[in-house]
Amino acid sequence: MVDGGFTALKKSGLKTAYESTKLDPVDVTIDSIDQKHMIRTDELKKDYADYKVVDVREDKEYKGEILYGEAKGGHLPDAIHLRFTELFQKNGKLKSKEELTKLFEDAGLAKKDQIVTYCTAGIRSAYMELVMEMCGFKQVKNYDGSYYRWAKVEEVEK
Repeated sequence: MVDGGFTALKKSGLKTAYESTKLDPVDVTIDSIDQKHMIRTDELKKDYADYKVVDVREDKEYKGEILYGEAKGGHLPDAIHLRFTELFQKNGKLKSKEELTKLFEDAGLAKKDQIVTYCTAGIRSAYMELVMEMCGFKQVKNYDGSYYRWAKVEEVEK
């Protein structure tokens, strides 16, 4: 991940190109996958009351608009709404750790809490999980099935 994204890479003088890069195939062996920062629907449902669930989507998504083909609009029950975009300064870079920690704490989250982040498909929430961990929130998991999955198989709030 790059603080400031693609814009920061370009500003640093890194060469960019519009053509695809041709890579030679290589053999890869994966011995194991660390899933300690992920949670699946059945696990979340089973222990739902033990978690503070954080919805990182836009306001209109949280309030029930269907923007990306979700099964239905709304949010997970009792989800804390903390927009992904609130992590960034106007220039696109992350806010300081102090500002981010205050943002999380002002939303009702404590470093000791068990937290689950979600968005529509688990991408913005994965980023949020990493940032929270960077700020000292050590019991955070990303719900990678996110709203797409939950809205298909469980009840939601509007």
